[in-house]
Amino acid sequence: MPCTLYLDGSLICAIADPPSRRASLRLTQQLARRWWRLHSHAFHCCTSEYTFPALTTGNPHLFSARLTLAQSLMQLPTSKECEHIEELLLSGGGLLAHDWRNGFELACAALHGIGMFATCDGAFGAALRIPKLRFLFDSKELVMPDIVTVLQLAEEKYDP
Repeated sequence: MPCTLYLDGSLICAIADPPSRRASLRLTQQLARRWWRLHSHAFHCCTSEYTFPALTTGNPHLFSARLTLAQSLMQLPTSKECEHIEELLLSGGGLLAHDWRNGFELACAALHGIGMFATCDGAFGAALRIPKLRFLFDSKELVMPDIVTVLQLAEEKYDP
């Protein structure tokens, strides 16, 4: 069964980490966990090795739970082509410079034909330049995944 949903590092962290002290982050975590518990079974979820740097950033006590969750998902292979696409997304103006890590993950999802890319990173979603990204993906003859937030997933607006 092919993957239908790519989980980025921010979503995996939201599911695996203990509740945050920050109210907004805690709400995001609650939405992510609820979706994971109740609805993730409807998707064939995957991630890639490009996710692992995000999972091993911050408090070392959190790494184990994050990595365990990530390793339970199908791992898409990385490739030089993903790196070339990520460079195109950055240099072509589809992503901002600080989104380079998300660029690798988005490129990997597109290269493997994943239909949706789920994230909790609101800054990434807000910084996207969707028309420019679509143009850049089209130039590589790839279909850009739909980028969905944990709120959209929790509201069940996206079905596989």
